[in-house]
Amino acid sequence: MSKTQTAILDYGLGNIRSIRNALIDQGGNPLVTRNEGQILAASGLILPGVGAFPHGMKNLHDYGLVPVIKKYVATGKPVMGICLGMQMLMEFSDEHHRCKGLGFISGGVKKLSFHLSGDKRLPHVGWKKIIPPFGKTWEEGILKSISLDPFYYFVHSYAVCPELSENAYAWTQDGAMKFVSAVRHSNVFGFQFHPEKSGLAGLSILRNFLVMCEENVSTCSSRNEG
Repeated sequence: MSKTQTAILDYGLGNIRSIRNALIDQGGNPLVTRNEGQILAASGLILPGVGAFPHGMKNLHDYGLVPVIKKYVATGKPVMGICLGMQMLMEFSDEHHRCKGLGFISGGVKKLSFHLSGDKRLPHVGWKKIIPPFGKTWEEGILKSISLDPFYYFVHSYAVCPELSENAYAWTQDGAMKFVSAVRHSNVFGFQFHPEKSGLAGLSILRNFLVMCEENVSTCSSRNEG
């Protein structure tokens, strides 16, 4: 894989080191940055995140990154949100109090509810499968050709609730609880689980993201030459 650069957004919250190492393992050339020029020049953008939604959005605003992210999404280049980074792609969250998100995907973020007997507690932590909507296989996007057998690592207390069914890219079931575990809108993807902590299955997703970035660069180069 060539060394086109992928930007990992540095806004003070996130599992940055493990994402960076995983991308390098898959042949990527990641750059941890909050510099606008470096971000906009990158072939792909990853929005990581661990923590509370209001804290994450505050940091993005404090560093002046909200308009930069919006500029980047408008370029059509691939964008991936992970965990909190995924949740901030939505219009709002109810975590602690109603807080406005980036608004790339219609809908909000709400607290999980197990509705189960026994000792289930939040956060929801563990290894779970992801399934495509309507029981189909993924035919395009970052999850293209991904097997339905692997398990992925989750740790969260809130989940996204897309307003439009077409934005639900994957679901996860835990007993009686079912939630959206991946979202998609155009060039924007989000995963509630941690691909960088999900073994070979997660690395395959990151590799697919890098391939998508490469293909986008090649397509843009061909258009410019034409």
